Amino acid sequence: MANGCSNTATINYFDSTYAFTLNKIGNTWCYTVVVTGPGGSTAPGLSHFILELCPDFTEANFSNITVTIDGNSVTPDYEIKTHVIDDGSGDTVYGIKFDNGVDKGETGVFCFTLNVNAPTVAGDLVVKGGNNDELLTTDAICTPGCPERRGVYCSL
Repeated sequence: MANGCSNTATINYFDSTYAFTLNKIGNTWCYTVVVTGPGGSTAPGLSHFILELCPDFTEANFSNITVTIDGNSVTPDYEIKTHVIDDGSGDTVYGIKFDNGVDKGETGVFCFTLNVNAPTVAGDLVVKGGNNDELLTTDAICTPGCPERRGVYCSL
């Protein structure tokens, strides 16, 4: 299925909105997330997110992992592995988990470069804010997929 996913995803999470946009140039993938919501604790900032990746990718396939929050570079806090979603479902997602938070009213940019060519496919996105459960959104946004596996391909 061509054009089956998008380079944007908007996730409504309690009273917050997490708006993700992918900007891909060559083998560099950058995800910008803007967090909006009313004041108060009922609209949590983004504490972390997990972006689904091809399970064949390892840490060795990545370089130039960067994070900026409101234009300021911060040390990337990430891990690449299989993650068990904390909602009690037992669902898992293999991907990169960024633990750098983005507060309401902030913009975060999360980038990485792959040293392998990868097709752009529909990937899962997991978000978490505050003390709430993680929320899994399937086929939410374009992600780097496995070259030999067929999936829902994206057109950017």
